[in-house]
Order: sequence, then structure tokens, then C-alpha cells
Amino acid sequence: MNKKVIIELQDIVKSYDDEVIVNHLNLQIYENEFLTLLGPSGCGKTTTLRMIGGFETPDEGRIILNDKIINDIPAYARPINTVFQKYALFPHLNVLENVVFGLKNSSYERKVSLYGKEKLEEEVLRNRKAGKKGKITRFEMNKVIKEKIYEDAKKALELVNLKGYEERNIDQLSGGQQQRVGIARAIVNKPKILLLDEPLSALDLKLRQNMQYELKEMQRKLGITFIFVTHDQEEAMTMSDRIVVMQGGVIQQLGTPKEIYNEPKNRFIANFIGESNIFRGVYVKKDTIKFDDIEMNCVNYVYEDGEECDIVIRPEDFDIVDASKSNLKAEVRTCIFKGVHYEICAYYKEQEIVIHSYEEVKPGDIIGLKVDPYEVSLMRVNKDE
Repeated sequence: MNKKVIIELQDIVKSYDDEVIVNHLNLQIYENEFLTLLGPSGCGKTTTLRMIGGFETPDEGRIILNDKIINDIPAYARPINTVFQKYALFPHLNVLENVVFGLKNSSYERKVSLYGKEKLEEEVLRNRKAGKKGKITRFEMNKVIKEKIYEDAKKALELVNLKGYEERNIDQLSGGQQQRVGIARAIVNKPKILLLDEPLSALDLKLRQNMQYELKEMQRKLGITFIFVTHDQEEAMTMSDRIVVMQGGVIQQLGTPKEIYNEPKNRFIANFIGESNIFRGVYVKKDTIKFDDIEMNCVNYVYEDGEECDIVIRPEDFDIVDASKSNLKAEVRTCIFKGVHYEICAYYKEQEIVIHSYEEVKPGDIIGLKVDPYEVSLMRVNKDE
């Protein structure tokens, strides 16, 4: 079954003061997926998000939502809501009033469109006293709309685990609770797409980790598209269906968390997503690679015999063996206990190697290293890196 594309970015370019921030970006975003734009500061991820939301206009290219070009449609007219890093809650309003504020103060036409004119009129008629007839008035419609807004706001607060907090003042809430209010305020508008611009960055580590799981669960329950911006690779790996890794205004790689971690396309991704040991080597022949004078086995790669390549081995994929049982020998410099594993820094000639192991070794030890062929990743050499 093919996934439905809800948003498509076609050849998008955006510059500020003659500096290109987003450079001919093409991306398809699917309905009901959790997509993360990941990359370091200045890579163009927030600018891309703001263009989707309607807060910025691309210099070139098209933004298409459900087969309709929306470049010139203002933010308020798009079926998209945004949760910002700064929650912008009103301190003089309680939790419930913060959640209803935007929708309650939107236009009558917007509210009728959201709830459906026929359904609202049916409810007005049901609420009328027996025998009362006549044309349905705007006063009657507004009364039903108001009831629905508050009813939906309470449901939204329940969804973000804030049931019972309706009357609380904003300054009585923790950072995580304030973040949930911001999310409830967005989802009460029933958006097709929810944009989240680094919404967890102000939270402490434990709370941030809890919110990661809660956001993913919310997205699953709501069944809407989440587009999330972060520079934190752990957040991206934990929550995303797909990750867009950006650098220099372009997409470096697009794939599932597992694909990006196990099969990085270039050195930037290999180093940005987790830790990597990268060796410049040669693809000798099928299933055989070599760096320096050490041959290793690999699988599932077809390069030209003799082609130069980069060999990527994650720290956890090394096995420590007796030095006599491996051609790859390294001298241990440090061994630090990290709680779950030891992080070992060792040197093969002049190259530093990082190893994660459950076994403790001592500085000065000469250790042998082996790696399963299935754990070896190869990347084609980019001469510019």
C-alpha cells in the first residue's frame, strides 16, 4: 500500500542577506508520519519548518499541500499548527483558557468550517426548547461552538496528561507541563500537520526523555503528521519514522533511524549520528576490503575492484580479542566506565579508535580487535571531505 504524500517541497531556495540557507531542497512528507529535520545550528532545518508553516516565503520553488500550491497562503489559513521552543503562554489565563484562546478568538467562519455548519445546526435544533421554531441565529450557533471548543480543549488536556489541571495558573506548572499546554493548544485546532520547533530544548534531561516517548504516543493517537526540528540526534532516533539529516541547506540523507545509523552516506552523517570509527581503505574484491595492510570481510556492497572507500565501524561493533588472534592491534590510552559499558580510547598507529565494551582493559594494554562482516559499513569517498 502506497503512503499518501501530504506535503511536497519542490526545489525550495531561501536566502538571507545573500547567504543561501536552504539550497534547492526537495522533500516528500507522508500523511500520519513522524518526520524529523535533524542537523547542526545553521543547517536550514528551522527555516524549512517556517516555510512549511507559512512564516517565511521561499525565494524559489513550490510548497504543495494535498496537491495545492500554498506558497502565498498565510500561516493562519493553513491546516497547520506550530509548537515553538518558547511556549508563549498567557500568564494571566489559566490552563484551560490558554488552550481555547486561539480557537475561541478566531473568526466565526473559521469555527464553522472546523466543526461543520450542518452538524452545528443540528445541535442547535436539538438544544432548542420544544416547539421553538424559526431561523437559526448566529447567537445560537456561537453558543454551541463555544461548548464544543471547551469540550475539545478538555479532551486535548486529557491527551497530554493534564486532566484536572484546567483551573491551574501557568506559573504553577513545571516546564514539561507548560510544554504540554502548548501542544494541547495546537491540537485543539485539529490540524492536519503539527510543526514542532525544538520544543524540548528548554527541559532538563529526564523530562526531555519522558516527553520524547509522550510525543510519539500522542502522534500515534492523533493520527496526524508531526514535523519535528531538533539538533539532538537522540530525540530524532527515539521518535521518528523518518529522519532528514541536513547540513549546509541541503539534505545529506533521508531514511529511517536504523538506515541512517547503520548505513551513513558520508562522513558528516557517520560522525553526526552517534560515534564512528572511519578508516580510508580499498574495496579489494567482492566481500573483501583493506586498510593499511589489514584485510577485513564485508557483505552486501558492490564496488569496483580496487575502488577507494571509507570503512565505518561503530564503537559497539568491535569485539576485543587476544592480540595474537587479530591483525588489528591497538594500544589502550584510556578506559572509562559509562554505567552500561566501558568507553575505550585506543590507537592503531596514529589513528584513534573508540570502542564500547563490557570488559575492562588497562591503559597501555595491547588489544586485538575484530568485527563481524555484517557490522562493517562502506561509504564511497567524497574527495571534498
